[in-house]
Amino acid sequence: MAFLDDLPVGYAKLINDFLNRKIGYLLQNEIFEEAKRIESNHLWLSVYVDNPKVIRFYERYGYHKLGTHIFGILN
Repeated sequence: MAFLDDLPVGYAKLINDFLNRKIGYLLQNEIFEEAKRIESNHLWLSVYVDNPKVIRFYERYGYHKLGTHIFGILN
């Protein structure tokens, strides 16, 4: 997570080419530690709906689907 003057302004993302190398697991743990440090009780995770491998990864760690949102990419 990236902050600017205590304002959250960014997030962590793992490029698909680096899956299966435990980097996601380590990155997730760092995010959890930072959330604890700042006493946050919530994290927002966004996963592409057509990426079942990554969805299964998060389900193994106790995440569950709360809803959907549209994620647009600008040209």
